[in-house]
Amino acid sequence: MTTRIRTNPNTLIAFAQSQIGYSERPFGSNNTKYGAWYGMNGVPWCAIFDSYVSYHSGNPLPAVRTSKGYAYVPDLQAYAQRTGQYRTRGSGYSPKPGDRVLFNFGGRRVDHVAIVKQNLGGGRILTIEGNTNAAGSRTGGSVLEKVRVSGIAGYVDTDVISVPGNVDGGSLRRLIAAKVREQYGATPNMGGGHPNCCEVVALQQALNIVTGANLATDGKYGDSTIQAVLNFQRFMNAVGANIKDFPGASQEGTRWWLCAALQNIRDGKTP
Repeated sequence: MTTRIRTNPNTLIAFAQSQIGYSERPFGSNNTKYGAWYGMNGVPWCAIFDSYVSYHSGNPLPAVRTSKGYAYVPDLQAYAQRTGQYRTRGSGYSPKPGDRVLFNFGGRRVDHVAIVKQNLGGGRILTIEGNTNAAGSRTGGSVLEKVRVSGIAGYVDTDVISVPGNVDGGSLRRLIAAKVREQYGATPNMGGGHPNCCEVVALQQALNIVTGANLATDGKYGDSTIQAVLNFQRFMNAVGANIKDFPGASQEGTRWWLCAALQNIRDGKTP
């Protein structure tokens, strides 16, 4: 199953705004910190900017093309079509903050992408985008806010992640437990082991529910599961959660903490 694109619009837009004013150096080179991070410097970078902002705001994209996201706008369009999240401009869809807007400025395919900051109505949207300029070029070299009307081909209708911005460890633990109960309606697959932990299968189940990680529930605490844990930590840090007992730097601690919520369900305790 292809993982759907999910976003907390508040954290995504806040981080994107922090990048406004950044420019490639020298102009015309396409050399940016975004390209250096992605591993493809010196190429048109609007899509790479989206991948960078998504990752560093705690909203990492699924593997649209690579583990870091995508660098080619048509790849995002094709991916969103597979997940059922692509909306053409003519569909009547009303974009929301955190969506992506795809443009076609006269070529054979979509050729520019931006983050939707606000729907201004009347077909107008306020965006934050990379590799543009005051004239609205798709190769302008800077990160700017733009009001867009023309050239819009369609939108990526992102699923909204909503997590409390300031919760203590117990509250967030109950939130996760409630999500697991809602998904399964019964006890998830639990195993033995330490009384304060559970098997990796249950951890993977929890991460799939809470973060949409789409992990194989194979019981292996390997690279994919570790990355999902790190993404969860990054997301919680990004939303500014004040979690007293959340071990933000410890993979194993987070594993215990997520598992503990499932342990409550197995033991029949109220989340």
